[in-house]
Amino acid sequence: MTGAPAIWARGVAKSFGGAPVLRDVSFDVARGSVVCVLGASGSGKTTLLRCLAQLETPERGVMGIEGELLGHVERGGALHKLPARSLALQRLRTGMVFQRFNLFGHMTALRNVMEGPVTVQGRPRAEVEREALALLDKVGLAHRAGHYPAQLSGGQQQRVAIARALALRPAAMLFDEPTSALDPESVGDVLAVMRAVAESGVTMVVVTHELAFAREVADRVLFMDGGSIAEDAPAETFFAAPGHPASRAFLAAALSRPNPSETIAP
Repeated sequence: MTGAPAIWARGVAKSFGGAPVLRDVSFDVARGSVVCVLGASGSGKTTLLRCLAQLETPERGVMGIEGELLGHVERGGALHKLPARSLALQRLRTGMVFQRFNLFGHMTALRNVMEGPVTVQGRPRAEVEREALALLDKVGLAHRAGHYPAQLSGGQQQRVAIARALALRPAAMLFDEPTSALDPESVGDVLAVMRAVAESGVTMVVVTHELAFAREVADRVLFMDGGSIAEDAPAETFFAAPGHPASRAFLAAALSRPNPSETIAP
């Protein structure tokens, strides 16, 4: 990797109720790259993503995005927590797409996409509306701009959620199992939108169980096991010759599943 990383973490640790969930996690994400985070349920993947989005606060360690410390400012050689307002503004550096769509039910698709840029970022409404319509067109939903979430399928709602996150012009996009709540017919549409986002050069960190997608799109794979990064490798290397026993066991189990969305092409 050349140049400063877009995202980095050093020695990050997090526990809940005294049980460690993240253990000394360190990694770099190159600018414009796609990193897929894989691992068994309970390995710490979602917690790692929520720490990057500053929805959870690490107990130890530091994280940064585009040269800026997350959640802290350095003064006099010491780290100080950001005040609430500064923290809220900094959260806009990342666009988060959740398992559940979390759209505002009383707002149309267009208004859902516009809400953050207008209300939080204070950008001009006319400019935001033009951009929001373009984003809805990008995710294949310009013809649904005036529809409410209840009038949209799960896959359509998730595509609106992706457009909403992109509307904030984030430095990086974070995806937490974005297809796990969808019916099989909708998964392909959402993955196609994510491929297009990746091809546009947006830095992406994706927690996913869609291994075929990860093999096709990811530049690197972080494989988590027991709250630690057991393997950090180029995607091609990881899928062809995983170096950690836990990685090999995980891929062997995935290959034995009948679900075609998780089948890895030879």
